[in-house]
Amino acid sequence: MLADKITKYLEGEHHYSSDVLQSSCEQFGGSLARQLMGESQYEPRLRMSNLGACPRKVWLQIAGEKGEPINARTRMNFSFGDYVEVATVAIIRLMAEKEEYGIKIYEELVQGELEWEGIKGHADLPCSIDGQDVVVEVKSMSNYGFREFCKNGPGDMWGYPAQLQAYLRATGFETGLWLGVRKETGHYADYVELRDDEKYVPEAAHNMRKVASPDKPGKPSWATLTGEQTIKDVRCQYCDMKRPCWGPMTVEVIKNKPHYKVG
Repeated sequence: MLADKITKYLEGEHHYSSDVLQSSCEQFGGSLARQLMGESQYEPRLRMSNLGACPRKVWLQIAGEKGEPINARTRMNFSFGDYVEVATVAIIRLMAEKEEYGIKIYEELVQGELEWEGIKGHADLPCSIDGQDVVVEVKSMSNYGFREFCKNGPGDMWGYPAQLQAYLRATGFETGLWLGVRKETGHYADYVELRDDEKYVPEAAHNMRKVASPDKPGKPSWATLTGEQTIKDVRCQYCDMKRPCWGPMTVEVIKNKPHYKVG
């Protein structure tokens, strides 16, 4: 739907819009501030982007708990992902300037904040593609993540579907489009996701209640330990709130991979 259009565009030669390039430079600057200096334009709170995240983590952030510092490798990995996503959004904006690609950007939805049930958020690109209204969300991925995305879509592990579903409800659109970008090679793939209120509205309401509770939410069902009392799930391993969540722990590096032992 969109991945093929991008590939076609990138294989040609074009004159570029200074407005789009200027806007992209500002977004790159914002990404640098966010990833390298830890700055954010938002106060910690429940937003559409973390609606599918672990409620315990969001609750801790809102409560003012400080997460552990991100190591250099992880910080740069996140930064590269941000840069790829900013560049991809810029490419789509440039394509929208040419009628042959059939893309129209809804600027009022891009520039303003979306809102649903009091929760705000900012989608990557609400637009029209070949006459169909869609919310496009760009996600950069590793080689492994991209292969899984091509087989099964984004999956539920990181809470992405809840995020896109909130954007769909806020815009009134019926169709979402995940655009996956393979960071190492520049390959693109897309995955259509239709609005599904029956599945995601109850999940969103459940998470909202937990985050708004005065009591710290319990750990999610997937937050488990191995027999050696090491954190098992990758979501907990990468979480910067794992120490406020789990308590004291020690770290042992085995085959270049950290193992977090609780207690």
